[in-house]
Amino acid sequence: ENFNFENLSVRLSSAFFDTKKDFSLGAKERETFTLELDKEDFNKLSAGFYTMKAEIEVEDQSTEIEGTIKFEEIKDLQTETKSYGFFINTEIIEKKNNGNTIENTQVSIDKNIISRLFTTLSPEPDITDRSDLKIRYIWERPINPGETLEVKVKTNWFFPLIILIL
Repeated sequence: ENFNFENLSVRLSSAFFDTKKDFSLGAKERETFTLELDKEDFNKLSAGFYTMKAEIEVEDQSTEIEGTIKFEEIKDLQTETKSYGFFINTEIIEKKNNGNTIENTQVSIDKNIISRLFTTLSPEPDITDRSDLKIRYIWERPINPGETLEVKVKTNWFFPLIILIL
């Protein structure tokens, strides 16, 4: 418009950002907004459409405008396995959802009939499947964006060693 706007105040807000800017706008001028997005702010948001609000105030007049932001779907499930110890063998399986969609995941561990007697599991498995001399422990869980599933399997070989010694 061919009009000078003095003391213009604009506030932009959404699930990704919240910023306010005060400025003056001359005739037929444009104002550009540069926003820095912090990944931690939207790390736990799911993919989809989000509302962006713009509140504009000039002198004693105000208005509100809404728009939509499309948050693209990204699948990123990261698996990390750690194993350490000899007499007390510990295995940690960690699945982290770095994406923005709910991921269904499965973790399975196989043990034999002797080692299972000296094994502790955290958390408790969803399914325990026994076949012959092998036992399979299965965890099936949905993982929300930004969440982690950690399965800890600890086998203590001191107990059978002490029994053998006695």
